[in-house]
Amino acid sequence: MSDFLTLLIGFGAGVLVALGIAARGAWKPAAPVVTAPVPVAEEPLSAKLYRLSQPLEAFGDNSAHPDEIADRVEFTGAVALLCGEDVSLDTVTQYALGANWTMACAALAALRQRSDGDEASFQVVSHFGRMRPWAMHFALLYISGLDLRVSAGAPVVPAETWWKDNIVIPAMFRNYFTRLEQSGERPEFGNWTSAHHASEPAVIEGFLKSLNHAFATALIADLGRARAAKVDTSFLESVGRLWTKAGTHDPLIEPDEWAALLTAAENALAQKPARSIIVRGEPKTGKSAFLQILGNRLIKKGWTIFEAGGPELQAGQTYIGQLEERVRRLMVEAAVDKRIVWYVPDILQIAISGTHSGQTASILDQVLPALNAGRLVILSKATPAQVTLLVQLRPNLKGVFEAAPLVALTEERTLELVKTYVQRLASRTTT
Repeated sequence: MSDFLTLLIGFGAGVLVALGIAARGAWKPAAPVVTAPVPVAEEPLSAKLYRLSQPLEAFGDNSAHPDEIADRVEFTGAVALLCGEDVSLDTVTQYALGANWTMACAALAALRQRSDGDEASFQVVSHFGRMRPWAMHFALLYISGLDLRVSAGAPVVPAETWWKDNIVIPAMFRNYFTRLEQSGERPEFGNWTSAHHASEPAVIEGFLKSLNHAFATALIADLGRARAAKVDTSFLESVGRLWTKAGTHDPLIEPDEWAALLTAAENALAQKPARSIIVRGEPKTGKSAFLQILGNRLIKKGWTIFEAGGPELQAGQTYIGQLEERVRRLMVEAAVDKRIVWYVPDILQIAISGTHSGQTASILDQVLPALNAGRLVILSKATPAQVTLLVQLRPNLKGVFEAAPLVALTEERTLELVKTYVQRLASRTTT
């Protein structure tokens, strides 16, 4: 039995060996599996900048001056990224105006280096008042290096009362003004004092005074001129009306006979002090037309004609003192410094109106000091009889007004002008 088992086991082993040899003869190595490499996603710009901003913010919060963060490798790295050709100007500008103050500083530094950086100047200046102090430093460096400069006073316009008490802001502006002086920049605000984000002139002036810098002092003088030139049109239109487009709808004729008189009237306004004018002439001699032509000439030279008579000034004034306050305000808003001329339709009316039990001075009496000083200029018209009565009522008016004597044209000349007027009116109607 044992021999039989031994024989059986040996036979089985031989079969297995034979099968193994056969299998090895049929085996071939499998082809290697080739797998494509998985592409590594490029880190977006926002992630790179965020990673750089973390150590910068921690360092910057404890720094004494913004220049200290400019030396950090994270800062120069962020600037280099934002100067990349694949980064748009809009993206850089968004960072410059953004809430992340460290990246705002880096973006402003990048704008200084980019060839298209000047194109963001208006946005940077308009946003300046909302920047953190460190960002203001880099914004001032950017603004002072622009090829196409904005007005020197533009960054001062959004001044806050706390600026002068800040540790670094006054020094930033002193350095900014020194750079502008060295480059020959003019100390002026341009139109920026009228911007929607501009602070009150008193706040701007207070900050400039705190700087104790010659350039700041010159800007204060320019601010005074800008304040004086600012016209409160809402007040003037609540009292009378503005001739901002006087005569544009009427084809007025300028007779050659009036040329010298019109020139003399214009010259009277250019005198120092400026002189007020009364157009004197009999009824129907063309006094109103003369004043309208004169008004058109003045408007073309940048003047504004304000029209209001006695009834308009007194309208709605029910309490003692209201009229006097309105007249005082009128003298401020309709000043020659603002290139405003006050047209009074009836000079005799304001010479006698405005008096009451507590006020013996008429409207004309109240404005007389400003007229004498040339701070206020009046245009009006009157007949010779009215002029005589006016001097009788107010002898102190003699010499205040420049008279423009208007003589009636002949019938033939008047008819000729009428025909010309009709022709121009017809041509306007057909076009």
